[in-house]
Amino acid sequence: VEVYCDHSLLKMGVEFLDLPGTNDREEQNQLVKDKLLTADLIIQVVDARKLMTLEERENLRDWLLNRGVDSVILVINFLNLLEPQEQKEVYHRLRFIAESFRVNLPPGLSNLYRVDALPALREILKGDGEAAQTTGLSIFESALQSMVMTQKEKFSFRDSRIQEIINQVKIVANHQKQNITNQLEKEQQKQQQKLEITQKAAKIIQQGFQRSLSNFESWLYLPKLLTNYQTKLAIVLETGTFKQWHHDELESNVLIYQNSMIEWVNKAGEFLERQPPNPLNISFPDPPDVPSSETQKTSKKPTNVDDITAVGLPTGIGWVLGGPMGAVVLGGASYLLNKTTIKGETPETQSNSKHSLIYTQVAQDYLTHFSEQAFLMLRQYEQKAEKIMMFTETTPSLEIKQLSDQLQLLNGVLAMLDQQSFNESDESLEL
Repeated sequence: VEVYCDHSLLKMGVEFLDLPGTNDREEQNQLVKDKLLTADLIIQVVDARKLMTLEERENLRDWLLNRGVDSVILVINFLNLLEPQEQKEVYHRLRFIAESFRVNLPPGLSNLYRVDALPALREILKGDGEAAQTTGLSIFESALQSMVMTQKEKFSFRDSRIQEIINQVKIVANHQKQNITNQLEKEQQKQQQKLEITQKAAKIIQQGFQRSLSNFESWLYLPKLLTNYQTKLAIVLETGTFKQWHHDELESNVLIYQNSMIEWVNKAGEFLERQPPNPLNISFPDPPDVPSSETQKTSKKPTNVDDITAVGLPTGIGWVLGGPMGAVVLGGASYLLNKTTIKGETPETQSNSKHSLIYTQVAQDYLTHFSEQAFLMLRQYEQKAEKIMMFTETTPSLEIKQLSDQLQLLNGVLAMLDQQSFNESDESLEL
C-alpha cells in the first residue's frame, strides 16, 4: 500500500517503508531481507516492555551486518509505561546495542531515541504542539532531517551496503570458483586416464584382430588350403559324403576363425562405445556337381592284340613259343604290356585312376572358388571393423562441459563485479 502525506520529510524526497515484523512467517522474513538491502537507513522500533533477548539481538546484529547494514537507529516505544528505574535500565541496555550500529552516522547525532508514539499522536490530533514535543517525536524528526541532509550532501548508506554485499558475493563466487576448478581438474584427469586406457585397449584389440585375421588368411591361402583339403575333398566327393565332411570339418574350422575375429570387433564396440558392424558370415560355394560314371566291366574275351597280350601271358602262351621266335614274340608282348599298363596298372585300374583325377580337379576348383570368395568377404569386413577399432580423441564429457560452463559464468560475474560502479547521488532516500 502506498500512502502520500504532506510532511516535511517526505517533501525532501524521503520514502518510508513500513516493514512487517520478523520471526513470524518465512514470507515476511524474506520480504524484510529484500527491502533492507535497498534501504539507506534502518529505523528499528523496540517495545520497551519486552526487549529482545540476547539471542535475538545477536541474530539481528548478524543478520544486518552480514548484509552491510551497519547504521541503525533504535527508537524506544512504550517507555512511558515503565517505572523510572526500569526506564533507566532499559535505556542503558539499548544504548549498548545501539553502539554496534552507528558506523556511517554523522558525528554528533545519536542513533537511540525515545518516542512515546500514542501520546504524541493524541497531542497532535488535539493540535497541542508544545505537549507533543515532550513525547520525543520532534527531537527524532529533527535528527532525521539532519541525517537526510547529510546523506544527500556527503555520503550514501546504500553505497557501502551494496559494496559489502558485492564483497561477500565475490568471496562466495571465488570459493565456488576454486571448488569448480578443483572438480574440473579431477574430471579432466579422470578423462585423461580413461583416454590413455582406451588408447591402450584399442591398440590391444587391433593387434588381436590382426592376429585373428592373419590366421584366417593363412588358413585360406590357396596352396595351403589345397594341401590340407584337396585330397580329402576328392575322396568325400567320390564316396558321396561331401555334406557331412563339409559340416564337420570345413564349416567348423571357418566358424572358429570367424568367431575369433567377431569377438575382437565386439570388444572394440563395447569398450569404445560404438556400434559394431553386422557379424562376419563367410558363405560357401554351392556343392560341386561331379559327373556320374559307371565302372566298366572288363571283357574276358580278347578282341585285339592288346587284349591277347594282356591275357595270353598269364595263361601260359609263353611256354609254347620258344627259341628266337619266341623271344621276338615275348619282346613284343612286353612292349605292348608296358604300353597298356603303367606301373602295373590294369585297364580297369587305369579307368578308375582317370575318374579319380576328375574328383581331384573338382575339389581344386571348389577350394579355389571358396578361397577367392572368402578373401573378398574378409576385405569388406576388415574395412568396416577398422572404423570401429580406430582410436579417436573423445570429446569432453558432459560433466566437464557443465563445469566449464559454470566456471566461465563465474568468471563473467566476477569480472562484472570488479567493474561495478555506484551512483552516489540517488534521487530519493529510503528509510
